[in-house]
Amino acid sequence: MNADSRSVKPFVLFFLLLSFFGPYYPGTSFRLDQIIGWIYICALFVLPLFAGGVFRIERQYETKVFALGVGMLLFVLFRIFVDLSNLSGALQLANQFSLIVFGCALYYFHRVYLSIEWRSFVIAFLLVSIFINAYAIYQFADTDSPFVTLVFDYYGGKEEGRYEDFRTLAELSVRGGGRFTSIFSGMHSLGIYNLLTLSVCVGAAVSKKEFPRHFYIVTFALALSIVGGVLSTSKTYYFGALIILIINFATVGLKLTKFHLYAFLVIGAAAFLVIFLAEDLPMVSRPFLLLFGDSGHGVSDIFSSRFGASDTTGYFDNVVDVTSQFSTWVLGFGDQAFDYKYADFEYRQILLVGGAGLLMLFYGFCVYITYLNYLSIRTGSPFSRPFLGLSIAFLIAGVGMPVHLQARIIPLWVLLNLLLASPVSMALKKTNSTLRG
Repeated sequence: MNADSRSVKPFVLFFLLLSFFGPYYPGTSFRLDQIIGWIYICALFVLPLFAGGVFRIERQYETKVFALGVGMLLFVLFRIFVDLSNLSGALQLANQFSLIVFGCALYYFHRVYLSIEWRSFVIAFLLVSIFINAYAIYQFADTDSPFVTLVFDYYGGKEEGRYEDFRTLAELSVRGGGRFTSIFSGMHSLGIYNLLTLSVCVGAAVSKKEFPRHFYIVTFALALSIVGGVLSTSKTYYFGALIILIINFATVGLKLTKFHLYAFLVIGAAAFLVIFLAEDLPMVSRPFLLLFGDSGHGVSDIFSSRFGASDTTGYFDNVVDVTSQFSTWVLGFGDQAFDYKYADFEYRQILLVGGAGLLMLFYGFCVYITYLNYLSIRTGSPFSRPFLGLSIAFLIAGVGMPVHLQARIIPLWVLLNLLLASPVSMALKKTNSTLRG
């Protein structure tokens, strides 16, 4: 790698990172990262043709990750366009199912540079998270601010008349429900983003020697990820954070480690924040009220809305019968899946789009990433345990929402997994250490 390319790479990667958090074009659902994503995906298919038609993938783990990701995208593109009925719906589905391959493409094209400068990339990611969560705090402190109104105009698009007096779902969540979204279009997106940030922070905190000059950034980002996650009021964040900590405890063992100390800090800080805010902001404590049954039914209330009989009122009152049909499991409905209510249950959403074939490919990828996180524990990667917990939390959260289809977050989740928390990443680090030695 020559000096000129090394001087340009940091700016390219930082621009790519920022593009994930850019605004919508006013009044539309289009963002810059969507365009960049498809450019990278097209390049992933086209550029190898100029190198003899062969991908430069040397490791077995990478080959399986790419095969599952690309296979899933090709399958869903064939399914939704083979009997196209709604072009805008088909394009939306294509965007949703391109996210995983986008993350793979980012890793494929930048893995050599990132294997050397992974610490800088982690710090850049955490700096962005600090600004995002700082804005969530400002959104909470001055909800009616003109600046908050301005941000609503550029983040989430405009959907006039759909949410009564509120222009977007984000504005409805913040000003109508006391559930904070920061720059995201929904509170769950902020919660999921902070689960990813929490995992990166814990891994960076445990490996303090890797960040001697920037450890204060790691600590500050960890603190704000807790605050931002609590303000999101997302059940996905609350229970996802607990799952991450439980998995870490289970894999570390009974001995007291630095991770245990950080875990106790996280639990204590989050509990204090919930207690402090609960009186003035009741939605902050709602996830725990659901768990303990504020309406007398507890968690069963959540599952009854998703798995109840077709004659009951809930999120999926027009879906229960159709998901048991043989034709649904064989073919799915493609873009016609939008005719059914599926937005709060990822597993059923994927089944409705592409049947059992898409379900196996999609979750084959997600489970394989989880398996790689587990394998990387043996290599001593400090990020392996928190990312293993994160992957398991994402799989469980799929029962409640489409967590693996979060456009701003999932490509970064895939990239960071391959970079920090898989045997692939450790092999690259060992190679670089050998070369420098």
